[in-house]
Amino acid sequence: MKKGLFCLFLLVLLFSQIAFSEFDDDSFSAWSQSIRKFSGMRNIAGDIDIGMDLIDKSGKWYRNEYAMDFYSRDLKDYRIDFTKPSMLKGITVLYQYREQLLYVLNIEGKEYALQSFENGTEIQFNPTVILMEFLDFLINIDSIPLLNVYPEMDENGNHVFRILLSQPDILILFQKEYPAIIIRLDEDNNINQVELLNENTNENVVIKLIKVQINLPERNINSFFEIPLNEFKLIEYLGVD
Repeated sequence: MKKGLFCLFLLVLLFSQIAFSEFDDDSFSAWSQSIRKFSGMRNIAGDIDIGMDLIDKSGKWYRNEYAMDFYSRDLKDYRIDFTKPSMLKGITVLYQYREQLLYVLNIEGKEYALQSFENGTEIQFNPTVILMEFLDFLINIDSIPLLNVYPEMDENGNHVFRILLSQPDILILFQKEYPAIIIRLDEDNNINQVELLNENTNENVVIKLIKVQINLPERNINSFFEIPLNEFKLIEYLGVD
């Protein structure tokens, strides 16, 4: 499930047929400003909230919610602290790129499980790479031909960008189709929400980016990766109460 949540960003890269004709100078300036904030990025930290309103096979609505604190150092190492749902609360995922080690930790219980990626085997779940590929897509979006992007303003006067997709480029996630992607900016033109929407069924996945900090000083970002593992117990499987 964790892999699927972050793969939202990777799948956006598949879109290839889109148009920018609806942009005026103000909306294009806001879009460009939101992307320039990531220029030269090395370290990043923030909170991510994910809410999903979906319909099950019996036609009943259900909702899933996930929340996590996210840290990336040099765009290689990352740490994810889950705060929702309750079954994942207190679990930390820590990946060290240079050592090719993945830790799953119970910080409060001071125990951890460990997986090594040796002999060139790459980790399949790496949100840092997915995030950077998504940002690269956004940075170069104005050079993609036939891009169907429609700028709007919300009730607070903030910019909203609606991307409409058609076959065969419709995003499919968790066996659901999402023909629309809505990107919302805050009053400072920061990207603070990405919504995947099926307008026929009203099913949606909403990803909120909260308190995102870019290029934290080295001493600040390093503090999130200084976990005293010698004080933790290594176990084969990490149990969650």
